[in-house]
Amino acid sequence: MKTRLQIWVVILFFSIAVVLGACNRSVDHEASAELSKPTTTKTQPNLQRKRIVTLNGIQVDLSEDTSPTAGPYSSHDKIPLKDKSIEDLRAMSIEGDAVAQYELGRRYSLGQGVPRRVDESLSWLRKSAESGYAEAQNDLGLAYDMGVFVKQDWGVAAKWYRKAADQNHILALNNLAVLYLEGATDYVSQKEAVEATKKAAELGLPMAQFNIGTYYDYGEGVKQDYNEAFKWYVLAASHGYVEAEVNLGKMYLHGDGVERNYEKAYEWSLKAAKKSKPIAVANIGQMYAHGLGVDTDWVKAYAHYLVALKTDSSEKDNIAFLKDSLESKLSRDQIATANRLAQKFAAEYGIQN
Repeated sequence: MKTRLQIWVVILFFSIAVVLGACNRSVDHEASAELSKPTTTKTQPNLQRKRIVTLNGIQVDLSEDTSPTAGPYSSHDKIPLKDKSIEDLRAMSIEGDAVAQYELGRRYSLGQGVPRRVDESLSWLRKSAESGYAEAQNDLGLAYDMGVFVKQDWGVAAKWYRKAADQNHILALNNLAVLYLEGATDYVSQKEAVEATKKAAELGLPMAQFNIGTYYDYGEGVKQDYNEAFKWYVLAASHGYVEAEVNLGKMYLHGDGVERNYEKAYEWSLKAAKKSKPIAVANIGQMYAHGLGVDTDWVKAYAHYLVALKTDSSEKDNIAFLKDSLESKLSRDQIATANRLAQKFAAEYGIQN
């Protein structure tokens, strides 16, 4: 795994963001008298710690199953000074041009017009960061954050992230916040992490919009405020952020921060289910089981539980409990029908075994 991360950080030194992810809440509702009411507890927010990189304007998760591409820096649609020659870049860099230093480091990392040398790349990256260029400060912070080609040092990582964040660098704001989530509490406080997340959210990053919504939803680092949580989830969902869609479905179902509306709860849950979110599929199962926003249909409910159990969801035990509670109410023929429906729903939701 470390080797893969090393490859990725060489590939993606520049413009890497923190993806803060989703909290899963089980469905809470008035149960039908004929079914056992599921045990529902509000779990701790499960903030994802994936990093993402922007490649040619497209956000891509940096995770174990992501295949590395050639070159150490993430590419952008508009790279400053990309048309400059090596000679011009070197002259500008020697004169102290921070952007030129950054681009020269990128050329060394890619081997474009010069031999590919990581040491030269890091040297020019550091010079650019010390000259105040936010992109370089963020990327140098990443190197220390992950301990690749330098000794891991969260204190130094926080310092460079903070310098870039002070310039409203949206990815550095998220990287600073994720340091806290990773346990670097000696260097980043919860208060600073929440403030950085909120600023990134205000700058328009959907991941941060979801995350600050989660903070308000759970009262983590801020006073619990469902209205604020709902507002930020709506903004994240407007960008198609699936975790926000899941939580909007739950908020409409609970009536948290918004008037309870089972039809809208179903609509948002269906949006997320169609993006292969198992917890959303299970929530739809609950709605069918209890006639919330849809007609009561135990066969469809059971089928949805079967689909949700096809994946390794953190809610798998709870979903299995819901399935088992319903199973005794169904005939063999109904269970057979549910199994056929499950195949159909799995295809519709893009969920495979």
